[in-house]
Amino acid sequence: MAIEESLRARINKLVEVYVGWVRQGPDPAGWHQPNSIQVWRDHKGFLPERSGMDRSNDKAIYESLFVREQHALFERAIFMFGRPSVCPDCRGVAHDDHCCVRCSGFQFVLAKGKVPDRYTVAILANEYYRDWTQPQIAAHFGLTLKAYEGRLTKAREIVALELLALDDYEAIKTELNAGALAMG
Repeated sequence: MAIEESLRARINKLVEVYVGWVRQGPDPAGWHQPNSIQVWRDHKGFLPERSGMDRSNDKAIYESLFVREQHALFERAIFMFGRPSVCPDCRGVAHDDHCCVRCSGFQFVLAKGKVPDRYTVAILANEYYRDWTQPQIAAHFGLTLKAYEGRLTKAREIVALELLALDDYEAIKTELNAGALAMG
């Protein structure tokens, strides 16, 4: 199935939204500077003397910039690729030396997506490991390059068909709401 460029761009955007959400975690604020507990731990149980430059209100305002609404495509991305949860085997801890069999190195597992997991892993890996070449990604998952490319192609085809079906559904819904759908 040949996928036209505009549909391919929509697929890529869904993948980008999903991977971006997984990478940021459920609460993006508060991760950009050390908090008091981190400072306490770094100083082996002691907090350093106040410098007179403490700006807790500034930090709170700065961190609020990272809280934002969900992306408009977020629900579709979850619908396509599934609901992620922390991998029970590696418990969300990254391991550079191996690839967890259950989560394929993502530190999360998927459930209930429209795209089967074996294809979802391929399409998400393309964005998740963006700085890697396709042969590197394939090797990471223990696949031949041809097998990885086949899964990537199949994933894009499945997502394309699902997006077209959702487009048809939305068109019918719009027509029904406008009263324009009639037997004729």
